[in-house]
Amino acid sequence: MAHIIKGIRPTPGPPIGQGAHPQRAAPSHGRGRASGGDRVDTVSITSTAVSLNDIESILTGAPVADAERVDVIRESIADGSYRINPRRIADKLIQFEFMYPQGHRDAGFRPAS
Repeated sequence: MAHIIKGIRPTPGPPIGQGAHPQRAAPSHGRGRASGGDRVDTVSITSTAVSLNDIESILTGAPVADAERVDVIRESIADGSYRINPRRIADKLIQFEFMYPQGHRDAGFRPAS
């Protein structure tokens, strides 16, 4: 269930993973003051979230494509030796289609009838 809070704007915080241990906010004085003392908020990051952040950091630094393979293909296209294998392309397209549940396929592109 989503709750909408009007008049509150999110403020950016440190990236996930930095300060993976619960931190205490500065004591709140004023409107947020609890009766009988200061209100203290805590946040804890799960080990899964920390692991996901580490994976994201690794993937961010990884190249999007294999530059050496791109160069080889580029050269073979330029010298006319590159050959297209339609059966391999069709097999890969079919393999890709079956990687996702039916509902995901229906939500995207539909060929013209």
